Amino acid sequence: IATRTSTSCTRVMSGSRTVTVNALPTAYTVSGGGAYCSGGTGVAVTLSDSQTGVRYQLRRNGSNVGSLVNGTNNAIS
Repeated sequence: IATRTSTSCTRVMSGSRTVTVNALPTAYTVSGGGAYCSGGTGVAVTLSDSQTGVRYQLRRNGSNVGSLVNGTNNAIS
């Protein structure tokens, strides 16, 4: 039986399906940021490490800020 979680609708399925579950990325320490003057260039925000194959997005108050950054197996800024 398949269930659509957003509506709780269910349907009987036939046949088979392969489901792949990818591991969650590791949680790293975010540092930097802070106050800056209006109109200023801002302040650096860094991540203590990153994973290759994972893309990182900075968010402020639930909204994306800046571009996606690819993980490098090193710290990113």
